[in-house]
Amino acid sequence: MGEKQTFMKRRPGNRCMLTQDYSRVISSEPCICRAYDFECDYGYERQADGKCSPAFWFDPNTVPRICSTSQNYLNSTGYRKVLSNNCKEGGKDVYSPRKQHCSPRPPRGLRLTTSHGDLTANLGSNITFLVHLDDGNSLWTHIQLDFGDGITVMYNLSRRGDGIKHSYRAPGIFRVTAHAENSQGYDSSSIFLHITSPVERVYLSAPIVAIRKKEANLTAVVWPVHQRTLTFFWWFENSSEVRVLLPITLTVPAVSVWVLHLA
Repeated sequence: MGEKQTFMKRRPGNRCMLTQDYSRVISSEPCICRAYDFECDYGYERQADGKCSPAFWFDPNTVPRICSTSQNYLNSTGYRKVLSNNCKEGGKDVYSPRKQHCSPRPPRGLRLTTSHGDLTANLGSNITFLVHLDDGNSLWTHIQLDFGDGITVMYNLSRRGDGIKHSYRAPGIFRVTAHAENSQGYDSSSIFLHITSPVERVYLSAPIVAIRKKEANLTAVVWPVHQRTLTFFWWFENSSEVRVLLPITLTVPAVSVWVLHLA
């Protein structure tokens, strides 16, 4: 299709046999492409006049994600050659894709996740943070990653596709923020990460002897120190009977102090 072929055939009434290596085609010459040699490309629809125009949902000016500044890309004119068509275009490439320069794009669709998708981790474990950018020049986009514990790193997105690893030295709930910026704009994304650590020791300080109708100080200290994630449960009992159960959620420091008035 799309070419002019000259070939030979047997004369009528001739009963000779053709060998397998015999070629009937003598010459083949491609034709000049016409409109019927093309069909509408992706995102285009055939109109009543026979031309291909962009569909209502398609933006023909969309730049490919892999296209970065100082590079070029081929932008469709709305047509693509029919499969197995061998025609060639004339002096004007009306239907062939046109080369266009990649224009800078601001970062959009920034997403911050962990490698396993979890928002909790144990104290001291290595956590891999992944930054995904839906659109923007990755070669010229700088990422600033704030782990929420006073440590911040900066890097180029195209050079750290394997993610950034970080380990926390204290338990708590940390807001991790990624900030992407280039010459055209910026975008940001945040997640909240819960770092947990099991309680290893509890120190309880209480007077051995207390005077009736006098206040007595009771102090509980937990190690390691838990910030914003620690809940104390106090039991005040008389002999074997539980009299009072008081849950208390504390912030820094991980110390619970009770002043008990003895009746």
